[in-house]
Amino acid sequence: TPPPPPEQDKARPEPSKPDYKPEMVALAVLVVYIVNWVAGRSSCSTMGKQWAGQILNDTNICSIDKNFAMVGSDNSKSVMRDSASCFQLYSTGRRDCAYMMATLDLVARQDLFAVLYNQFIAPAGTTSDTVTIEVAMETSLLSEYTLCVCKNPQKLKTEHKQLEVYTTQHKIAKFPKGLTLLTECDEIGTEFVKACGPEVLKLIETLQDSVQWLLVSDWCSTDARHPYMLQCCFKLPPNFQASPEIAQNQVRLVVALIDAVAQLSRCCEKRPNVMNKIQTLRTEKVRGGEQSDRERAQERAQKKREEKAAKEKEKKERMTEDQLEKYEEKEYKKNLRKKGRAGGGKMKIMKM
Repeated sequence: TPPPPPEQDKARPEPSKPDYKPEMVALAVLVVYIVNWVAGRSSCSTMGKQWAGQILNDTNICSIDKNFAMVGSDNSKSVMRDSASCFQLYSTGRRDCAYMMATLDLVARQDLFAVLYNQFIAPAGTTSDTVTIEVAMETSLLSEYTLCVCKNPQKLKTEHKQLEVYTTQHKIAKFPKGLTLLTECDEIGTEFVKACGPEVLKLIETLQDSVQWLLVSDWCSTDARHPYMLQCCFKLPPNFQASPEIAQNQVRLVVALIDAVAQLSRCCEKRPNVMNKIQTLRTEKVRGGEQSDRERAQERAQKKREEKAAKEKEKKERMTEDQLEKYEEKEYKKNLRKKGRAGGGKMKIMKM
């Protein structure tokens, strides 16, 4: 008779089911990211169109439409989308300037990680939608001076080297108290206030909560063809859709400043003594900066030598007489070798 079949192991463990939790979490994050990207991009598009509509439909005498012959690419009177959260409006065809570029830089609402960072990690008030307007002034108006209106001069000086090197703070009569005026000399600040007039100064005071900085300089690297440039940066409030006057006043201020800066440049041409004074101040500050750098380098070297001498003294104090004698002999031979190399020849140390 054939042998009985072997008994099957009844205690065999059942195969474990695969764990799909990591894949499910990754899929959930991907879905949330895609949904946020679509919603954020749509929100940025809506805000960009609303901002463009506010400044293009403005009928004020200082509006873009009233001052530039061509607005938008091919005079289309529409904004260009530079990225998912950045929009630009190009304008040209006005006296005293080559072109004006207005850039709306929105918070990256389409980026889920940027949204989480801004919501939970970034300090309050550090992230906001901004409007940057750059005006390339005509080369014929080029004047070698720097002028800046800002709220936080220390922070701005780290971003713009010419402000750190050339300018100092000046207090000018009739200038808005909530802002700081930086320039080389009082004459430039006084003429700037005079060129602005009471209406422009009042507009600056009205917008001082949204003004980040207003900069006029002959040392701008944005466009090598036009080094003489007016640059303005504004903070856009979250409720700008409900208050079109805010975005419109920002553009109106820049347009008015074009005439003020042009008038200031023409005034500088008629006052060569002021320009000579600025050149002298710039030269002195550059030389003073170089001298300060040399002094700081000498102080660092002296401090390093003192620390080295203190360590060597402490090391010698811990040695015995025999160790100290050997150490000094070793240092003596080392110094002889250095002198030999410095003299360009070879020196052989003879053992006695």
